[in-house]
Amino acid sequence: MKLHTAICILVLAFLTACGGGGGGSAGVSVTTSFSGKVIDGYIKNAKVCLDLNSNLKCDDGPGEEEEKYTKLSGVGGSYSFTYTGTRDVAALHIIAEATSESMDEDDGGKTFAQAGRNAVSLLTPANAPETITPLTTLVSNQQISAKEEGKTLTVAEAESRVKVSANLPTNLSLTGNDYKDSSKGNSDTAVIAKAVTLALADTQSTIKSNTEFTAAAKDSGKVSSTEAIKQSATSVLTELKKSINSDGKLAVTAAEFQTTTKVTISGNIQDIVKTAAAPKSDVWDMASYLKKGMYFLRINDGAWFGDGNTPEQAKRVTGPLPSIGGVKQSSDGKKFYDATDWAIKTVGGLYAKTYQWPADYFLMDAGWVKGSNDRVSTVTMDGNCVTINNGFSSQEACGKSKNWAGKTVSDAGFCTTATKSTFFKTCISPDLKFPEDAISNDFSLTTLSDEYRLWSIDNGPNATYTYKQVGKVITITAPNHGFDVNWDVILDFKSGASVDGAYTVASKIDDNTFTVNSTTASNTEGTVVRYWGGWFSAVPSNKKEVTLENFMQSMVEGNNYSWINSCSTAVQFVVDKTAPAGYSVSWSKGKEDKNGNCALDTSSEAKKYIQTTKLSIDTVKGQKVLSSVSPDVYRITNDKYSGVYIIWSVVTNSAGVKGVYNGELQKSSVKEEIISGTKQAIGNRAFVETINKAWGYADLPADSVLFTMP
Repeated sequence: MKLHTAICILVLAFLTACGGGGGGSAGVSVTTSFSGKVIDGYIKNAKVCLDLNSNLKCDDGPGEEEEKYTKLSGVGGSYSFTYTGTRDVAALHIIAEATSESMDEDDGGKTFAQAGRNAVSLLTPANAPETITPLTTLVSNQQISAKEEGKTLTVAEAESRVKVSANLPTNLSLTGNDYKDSSKGNSDTAVIAKAVTLALADTQSTIKSNTEFTAAAKDSGKVSSTEAIKQSATSVLTELKKSINSDGKLAVTAAEFQTTTKVTISGNIQDIVKTAAAPKSDVWDMASYLKKGMYFLRINDGAWFGDGNTPEQAKRVTGPLPSIGGVKQSSDGKKFYDATDWAIKTVGGLYAKTYQWPADYFLMDAGWVKGSNDRVSTVTMDGNCVTINNGFSSQEACGKSKNWAGKTVSDAGFCTTATKSTFFKTCISPDLKFPEDAISNDFSLTTLSDEYRLWSIDNGPNATYTYKQVGKVITITAPNHGFDVNWDVILDFKSGASVDGAYTVASKIDDNTFTVNSTTASNTEGTVVRYWGGWFSAVPSNKKEVTLENFMQSMVEGNNYSWINSCSTAVQFVVDKTAPAGYSVSWSKGKEDKNGNCALDTSSEAKKYIQTTKLSIDTVKGQKVLSSVSPDVYRITNDKYSGVYIIWSVVTNSAGVKGVYNGELQKSSVKEEIISGTKQAIGNRAFVETINKAWGYADLPADSVLFTMP
């Protein structure tokens, strides 16, 4: 099975040789032979073609040319055809359409119709024609998506993205892999492929048959079947990640995966409809566009603000409430400035600056290092893409734009109505039209190296208190401190000579003053900050060494729920001898109760998010890291994506106290698709301002306060 290019060129009076790259240049005709197999099981009578017009269909193509390169697969799924023309086949894809009359040899000679199976379209990159399978379909979709953003991915690069996104083994070949051949195939791969085929078939059928989807695609000038295939592949890849074990094997049966994927697609159909309804996208001129600013407007379930007291402390305001952020590029194109997030603090009020928490910690070669809150990154432009580096991590961003001139905010899907629920709100002015210069943006972020990040190491009230030490007694003035005798407190002395560390409250003088005892005598005074500490810290009441093993054991012994992401995700550790670390995590959906405390969400809807994941401990850059794949509830409530893991590690905070803290691992090569209109509005100022006005909120903050730029 090979891609063979024959020398067949005579242009003008010159004889020109063509190499084996699989494509011609302008005016140069090349003959290329393709052969391979269509595989779920081996599929006979599938229509196979070279997709010359890139609509993911075997049709007439440009000037009925495509019809000449369309064949039916034979016994063993085999196919072959020869293309002669000037197209660069490396930029094309081969389509296999398995119809109701096609036969999968695994079905005992039955047609798809007789076996009760939906038709399905499979793809492979044209320069990897040896197999056309559900796995190559995911690879092709990565290339197609990248091309829409103005970027070209090689087959190897696209394969890598799929494998990392789905947690598949790095040594697994997705293209050219005849996994049904018992002499060289892999039964585990065949099981995964079967699950993906069934899911692709069902999701393609579900999307194509949705009348809102087909109408939306037609109104926006798109081909509904083309959009359905792309949306299906993207959705199935996202679901596949949830069902792959740490050993790279499918954790459920193919039928179970088929069912859960279909349910998820049905639940997300409105987002898919919005994508189809949006205007056709153009590759944006990122270099000039971002100098004017790109903005993110969304409805959050809450936000943190300063409480207005002296000293100021963080206070959470429960939503729903709108929030605005953004990025802007410097005039010389060398830097990105992230906006400080602003949100509406009170009903009918103005946008206010949200609370700035201390910087996260990142795992570097030197160990865990505290990041920066300067919100500035260096950038390198590469055509339509940009590489962003903040000194601790780097990402590649590629994007596309859509012009909404003359369409209404309701048309764009940003208004919740009696018949249509969205992530947004009921509009005061749903028929408000976008101005001529209103542009929305979709883009992707690809992490260029594994990024380990821990949160809240130096978090606390973040209020500066005063203290005075006489001998070994330290008296701290801390308004509304909330402490009682024998409580642990972690103190970071910012001035004076007192020693940082973990202390025990010796006495509570009143609600604003308490004392602790130092092991060393001194007469000094100054300012001090206190921290909350980690999940498991080296405080006086903890008699165990701070290790990940002791942390897990203590979590099980406590038998209590802990919380991440405010109150949205509940965590409970359980003993699991089958897990690499000897423990697993039980995840549940959480919520805030009427008193603002975290509580389990016991609704019937929340029950589907109950999930258990296994824990493992790895040594990375000399540091032990405990990790779990991120659960569904975390990804959904955070709008996260494949390739994210929840992690814990031991870190020493700025007060010199060890503790176990949690955060995220974002795997290298994973691409996050960020689509305007799903859970946030993304675009230029004219676009987001129009939506904000339709919602009926106060004017957005000026750029001069959103961005701190020289």
